[in-house]
Amino acid sequence: MEKSKGDLQLRIACLLPDFLKFLKPTDVLFKIQGLSEGLQEEIREKEKNSRTAAVAMLINEVTASEDLTEKFVWALSDGGYQRFVDPINEEYPNRGDKFCQEYFEFLICYLKGDLIERLEPMHICGFLYQNGCIEKSDRDKIASEYNSNGRSQACQELFFCMQRKKKNWPVLFMEALKDSDRSDIKCKMDLAPTPEELVRDGVAFGSDHNQGVPIAEIQNFDEETVVKRVVTPVQDNNDEEELSDSVSALGLVEDGDKAAMDSDYEEEKYMKEGSEKEFSKPKEIKLREYQLELAEKALTGKNTVICADTGSGKTWVALHIVQEHLNSKESPKVAFMARTNPLVQQQYTLFKNFLGEKRVYIINKDEKSTVPLKKLMELYDVFFFTPQILINNIEKGDTRIPEFTLLILDECHHTAKGEPYNNLMRKYIKTKHNNQEIPLPQIVGLTASIGVGAATAEEGAIQHMIKIFSNLDVHEISTVERNKEEMKKFVAIPTEEHVKMEVSYKDPCKETIEEEMKKVENIYENLMKKKGNLNSRQNLPGGDHLSKTYLGSIIKLKNQIMCDTTLPEDSGREMICCLSHLGILHEALDINYLMNVEHVIQFLNKKYVEENQQPDRLIAIERRLLNVGNDLIQTLKKQTNIRSNPNLSLIEEKLQELYSESGKDSLGMIFVQTRATAKSLAEYLNDKLQGIEIPVKPFIGSKSSETSDGLSETEKKELLEDFRSHKIKLLVATSVGSEGIDVPECNIVMKYNYSGNEINIIQMRGRTRKAGGQAIYISDQSVLRRDLVSMEKAAVMHRALDELKQKGKEEIRILIKLEQQNDLKHQEEQEKKLRELQNQKKRGFFKLVCATCKETEINGDNIKLYKQNHHVAAERAFLDRVKKEDIKEEKINQMIRKSIIYCKKCPQKLGKIFLIHDLEVPLLKIDAFLCKEGDKLRKYKNWKFVPYIIDEINHKDLEIIFPKLTTPEVS
Repeated sequence: MEKSKGDLQLRIACLLPDFLKFLKPTDVLFKIQGLSEGLQEEIREKEKNSRTAAVAMLINEVTASEDLTEKFVWALSDGGYQRFVDPINEEYPNRGDKFCQEYFEFLICYLKGDLIERLEPMHICGFLYQNGCIEKSDRDKIASEYNSNGRSQACQELFFCMQRKKKNWPVLFMEALKDSDRSDIKCKMDLAPTPEELVRDGVAFGSDHNQGVPIAEIQNFDEETVVKRVVTPVQDNNDEEELSDSVSALGLVEDGDKAAMDSDYEEEKYMKEGSEKEFSKPKEIKLREYQLELAEKALTGKNTVICADTGSGKTWVALHIVQEHLNSKESPKVAFMARTNPLVQQQYTLFKNFLGEKRVYIINKDEKSTVPLKKLMELYDVFFFTPQILINNIEKGDTRIPEFTLLILDECHHTAKGEPYNNLMRKYIKTKHNNQEIPLPQIVGLTASIGVGAATAEEGAIQHMIKIFSNLDVHEISTVERNKEEMKKFVAIPTEEHVKMEVSYKDPCKETIEEEMKKVENIYENLMKKKGNLNSRQNLPGGDHLSKTYLGSIIKLKNQIMCDTTLPEDSGREMICCLSHLGILHEALDINYLMNVEHVIQFLNKKYVEENQQPDRLIAIERRLLNVGNDLIQTLKKQTNIRSNPNLSLIEEKLQELYSESGKDSLGMIFVQTRATAKSLAEYLNDKLQGIEIPVKPFIGSKSSETSDGLSETEKKELLEDFRSHKIKLLVATSVGSEGIDVPECNIVMKYNYSGNEINIIQMRGRTRKAGGQAIYISDQSVLRRDLVSMEKAAVMHRALDELKQKGKEEIRILIKLEQQNDLKHQEEQEKKLRELQNQKKRGFFKLVCATCKETEINGDNIKLYKQNHHVAAERAFLDRVKKEDIKEEKINQMIRKSIIYCKKCPQKLGKIFLIHDLEVPLLKIDAFLCKEGDKLRKYKNWKFVPYIIDEINHKDLEIIFPKLTTPEVS
């Protein structure tokens, strides 16, 4: 029966994730008859910059026209993209072929590390090319990688290229191996090699005592660990059962223990993270008894919080709950939410591989789908995203909470105050309150620790827990009670060691930096006297220059001065400049406390190079303070009486010892307080541990700080992939690494003067997932005291949780109901205030002026709102009043961040230029400006507080204001 064109469009939409992953637009672009030359050229240029953006653009175009849809399918066929053509035409392999493809894919994935170690990619490229699995250009690229970067990188390129066009690539790869003359690899991939064959071909070492030992042990596998890692595909016919018997002969699977799971991250041992390969649904996930106990209440449909130690396997429990939910509900719609993109990606990758035929979809904030969520919900069953993405779609009217049947909230202890989880659940509870008849989704929260908030005793801790449960609309908590002894066997508890930092009371570097700080403080105070400013609120703080209180006071003071209209001209800018330099010197002190003088010099060099990037825009005081900073650098370079920080030698020695004991393949994490320290320590250790081949990298938060660098979501994802694959063996992380990131099993955890709350204490301890893991805490007296308080609060939390579980269900229900009523009342009051604030927004004349120099400005009439979220400087002349600095391009929400906008009169960053469909559009950062209303200056942290109506602008209007780029720049 002939397929309708509408059906073709729908099937192409269903394949969107695979198109984004595998399609190269230029392979098919010029074969699509009817696609205009201008559009072809636009997509070709876009591909140079971002292949996925070009794919999205192409798919949008070809699915908008029924005629182009058919021609696109023909072009795919002509381009050899059989992996797309077959499902579009609804042509599928028979069950036997499908099983072979999926099983071989699993086997290749499981042994990929060994293959990369042994495989010579150029030996099998010829066979793959002759059989249409790779193109000539692919073969050339693999050869180029081989010549430039070596065999390992060439293998990685080969694995990607051969997946692009053929769905049966695993079968072709196996045939290519058979065609090669490498007997050791053939034996490794053989379904049932004998021990003698393994020894003969160099896969294992023979010895007398190996007689009768299972193959898995001869291959130097930990048998118990391997059992946990293997997923057995569905087996329905005799041939497949025969194949299963062969798999069992390998010693990879034991009867009655298929796919048993301990750790939240066990899948990383056999699965390439980030991949979107589809495996058949496993025969079963055999949970341990304590994991089944954790799942019990959720499987009855109750809202519950699953609270169990890090490493106990909560992710596998959640997967089991989702599987049962999908199988039991008529029209299931599941949302799995996590607070960070790396964690969302991790859980999506795992669930996709285990849910088999169930359709799963990820919405990433950096690569947001152009298809509305309402439409996607017609095509997919399980969604993965951050809670804010769901909130945005609800507020846009694209979906409603009742359209889902199950919501899973990972790290659910964050359902408090203004957190996205709490904002979402407020909508949930309000919907429930307004209409008790409407069916709402089941709520399942996951956490290792609920926390106690500000409480220090059981009573306050219970109140905090009731508040969290009320926010989640949960009346049941799921913990392990009957099977505690079993859980203890599988949850690794590290050996802990506390080491007191050696603090140098005679520190020449510290004394030198503090002397410079006093000079800057004197300059500031003289400015106040010279300008006749006697406002005591603008006096500098006293106390320890290294304390957080000092830095907090500096920041608060800067904000006060920015909005002070009583100050003489230029005085505010001069005072702010002094405060900025004090902030830099404070950070230098912090680095000096934990690192060496060379790291302080490196940090100051970077900061003062940044400050001097626009020398023509500096006023006299800025040039003077820049010279003070450069003089400080020279003074530090000349000092020869500064000894190395003894704590760094201690860390180095401890790591040498731990990696010697645990082996070079061990993975470790070190936690520090600041980004600057993380970067300096990672660089230091990478150099010192080079001799034992332990690569080290910093893992820090996103780019949100004016004084510190950060990592983009893409950079974080790539770094974690390198960590999982053992390319990086040690991460130096800030708090971003303490929870919620995709961390593999870890032997070693170290804290270097890092202080966290009771939740951080529990979760960081859980980062050591392997038995025999070690946790070492190196801290000074003040951090040790704070840690002791946190440890006591953790003990209070456990006691309070036990006490709460003793309360009757009716008592808990009443407490939660009362808490929800109070919260609803408070929420109504807040919404009323917000409505009043919105209603008070007025049309009127205002300006935004640079917060530092107050000279560069833009009229309020020329500020427009694009897509309800982005504030555009909709005036072409504005770009003449600012300076642009190109940066590394990064895709964010279908836009490409291209440049930073600086004030022409001073070094203030005013916003960024984004590439929106080939238009260079300046987006403004409100906290870089002051809002001038007549003679008054006001500072707003968020656009929603600006009391003026800002009109919206559409893309056509943008095209009138900003010229379209004919040739986009390629990074």
